[in-house]
Amino acid sequence: MQRKRPCAVCRRWFLPDLRVGNRQKVCANQACKASQRKRSQAAWRRRNPDYEVARRLNEQVSARPLPEAPDPHREGAARPPLTRLPWDVAQDEFGVKGAEFIRVFGGVILRHCKDELGIQIIGITGEFTKQRAVYTKDKMQPTA
Repeated sequence: MQRKRPCAVCRRWFLPDLRVGNRQKVCANQACKASQRKRSQAAWRRRNPDYEVARRLNEQVSARPLPEAPDPHREGAARPPLTRLPWDVAQDEFGVKGAEFIRVFGGVILRHCKDELGIQIIGITGEFTKQRAVYTKDKMQPTA
């Protein structure tokens, strides 16, 4: 026979469901159930902090195929640097997740390098765009 126990949320006494037994912590009130569910999910997330990152990575891997090897007939065509990598070898060596991580990480590094290069080019062209005074042969005075 089941014994009454206090609800972990509202502290009212309740009779646990026979099918649940000692595992039932809250009464049948919907607000108490929702509160207990929030607490148990938060505790689970604290115990498994990497789960959401791994789940998102799995979704990305399954939703987006890895880049294919470049077409050998298009050797002269301009391609992004990451398409030149042997993704099939990376996938064999590191698995699908590892190859996807390398692809994303490579894209981040590539974007960062392009941004830095753009900043350097702006700095260099800024130095050369300052116009120097132009002198005519007849008059040794600057003209605008």
